[in-house]
Amino acid sequence: MKTMRLTVCTLAAIAGLSSQLSSTARAEISDGTRFHFDLGLSYVDGAYDVNKQLKASFVDNGYTIQRDYVVPVGLSLNPRVQFGNGLGVGLSLGPSSFVGVERNGSFNVKSDLSYIIPVGGFVQYNFLTHENISPYIRGGVKYPITGGDFIQSGTVGGYGAVGVQFFNQKRIGVALEVGYDSSRVTISAGPLDRVTRKATPTGLTASLVIIF
Repeated sequence: MKTMRLTVCTLAAIAGLSSQLSSTARAEISDGTRFHFDLGLSYVDGAYDVNKQLKASFVDNGYTIQRDYVVPVGLSLNPRVQFGNGLGVGLSLGPSSFVGVERNGSFNVKSDLSYIIPVGGFVQYNFLTHENISPYIRGGVKYPITGGDFIQSGTVGGYGAVGVQFFNQKRIGVALEVGYDSSRVTISAGPLDRVTRKATPTGLTASLVIIF
């Protein structure tokens, strides 16, 4: 829980910093290079895959599921440098997602909260950079940072997205984006699992992005 609180506080601090950066984030260097700070609110379909595999593992190990919940919406942060020719590079944090399971063991009811925060890097290309509407494509790699007692090792996966940016010539822009992250995690609630359970914790995403 301490790690999760630290992560949430870090996300909030970065989001607050973005408002301070907005006055300079879109400033152009002589060759047209710009720094952007993309803050997204994303739906994460893979959170349901994690929840499904986690519940199945608990059942394999003799637990009864009382209730469960999924929070498939989280923040994503993508600071990047965009060059004058439309090509850009950046770092990615998120989108975050949370999964909770309340289970009944031999003597009492226990609740477990797990979270996933992918991190990685990417290359992006924006089309029509001198227009107010600018489509773009993005590709890179991500690694899922996880918290929770039953989500085990993660593996790096490929990441890709397509989007459309609006108000491209304004100080603050808006984008709609759809992406897919193929990184994986292993899930085990005990030694009695019938199979090796893996999940794609992020998978398909749909995002509303504010571009500073």
